[in-house]
Amino acid sequence: MSTIKDINKFLEKLSSSGEEQVHNICFFMLNTGLRLAHILDIKFSDIDFNKGHLQTANKRNLSGEEKINIKLSDTSLIFLAKIRDKYPDDTWVFQSRKSDIRIKKRGHCLKSQAVIDKIKLINQDLHLKLSPNSFRHAYATSYLRYSVLKPPLIK
Repeated sequence: MSTIKDINKFLEKLSSSGEEQVHNICFFMLNTGLRLAHILDIKFSDIDFNKGHLQTANKRNLSGEEKINIKLSDTSLIFLAKIRDKYPDDTWVFQSRKSDIRIKKRGHCLKSQAVIDKIKLINQDLHLKLSPNSFRHAYATSYLRYSVLKPPLIK
């Protein structure tokens, strides 16, 4: 089981090794609990920065895609606005930055396997066993701890 200490060490290593996008993806998973596939599929047009909502497709719905509205935290909104301001011409929040792709064709989102491969490399370096789900689980644990299981106020 991963600890917050392991996750922080992992994020620090991602940042110091120049893996900004993978760091940002993991950070976003920690703040939203969204799956990697959903995160990679987010376009800036899916985000209402004024209302603080993200509209994403539920691809697990067997009867077809349905849109899901998610209320984003202030931390997530600020984070997404910084990415949007840094890359104003991008369509996807986590768009591929390979120069040959950007020159020859329209941009596209990062591939999940590329993200997973980077996570595996950092894990090997740090002797950890984190996966994209580790960040989702950390989010769920903190949500339960601080939102749902709060002790009642004593009056």
